[in-house]
Amino acid sequence: MDIGPWDIALSVIAAVAAVLAVVGALAAIRTGWRPPWMPARIQRPRLWGQGVLLLAGCLAVQAVATVVGYGRWLPLAGLVLLLAGLGLMTAAERPPRT
Repeated sequence: MDIGPWDIALSVIAAVAAVLAVVGALAAIRTGWRPPWMPARIQRPRLWGQGVLLLAGCLAVQAVATVVGYGRWLPLAGLVLLLAGLGLMTAAERPPRT
């Protein structure tokens, strides 16, 4: 597999986005803080942060898969992280059970 300059550039962009997502996710998990642009319908910011952390893992897996080479299971692992993160972020919009 031939890796070109655009592959590396996209991997770097994905890695930077993953780092920024991890910072925001850890702030949400630790303190319950949410960015001001986040919709007010988010009821549970800590759960939302966990979902964003999984999405950051998806970005990191895709960045590594681009540079290392697409194996059979690496893109599938990224897809699983993406779907799990989206599920947690969707669940964060519902009020907690009492």
